Amino acid sequence: AAAPFAFFLFISFYFFFLSQKTDKAVLYLVFSAIFLNFACMTRFEGYLFIPLLWAFLFYKKSRHLLLFSALSLIFPIFWMYNSWYSDGIFLSFASTASKFSKEWMVTHLSLEDRALGWGYTLLSTLSPPLAILGFSGLIYSAIKRIYWSLGAIFILIFDIFTYVSIQGNISFQTTRY
Repeated sequence: AAAPFAFFLFISFYFFFLSQKTDKAVLYLVFSAIFLNFACMTRFEGYLFIPLLWAFLFYKKSRHLLLFSALSLIFPIFWMYNSWYSDGIFLSFASTASKFSKEWMVTHLSLEDRALGWGYTLLSTLSPPLAILGFSGLIYSAIKRIYWSLGAIFILIFDIFTYVSIQGNISFQTTRY
């Protein structure tokens, strides 16, 4: 589910940031919210990006914040209601994953492995040349101040995942096959 998730998430980001630069902001925000819902359908980590994009719109004082909020919550609301109805917990998938991670990560991985795990996962998943190109793109966008907010979102999420992994609360993807 990682490839479709990344595809839908980046298409959502594309339309989101395109909406900030054109007159068709409403149309592009609708497309962004639709693809964000698709990303949330493939992996629950997509839920993390909803408040970040809201915060960006709030910071920009966008008058379309309410529309984007309503559209981006269509799937998550139905999913959380179904989880609550069947398990009694709104985020039952996150609760289950967290319990597994706390038991497994602390006993099987050293502190260094937990600190470097997400970086290694990105490097091994993307391949070293693609990871180097992506990291170079982040540096270039920060230096030139072009689309730096997209890079800032990525770095923020990466840092949060690394911090929580060090604590042993979530685990990064390991090779399964």
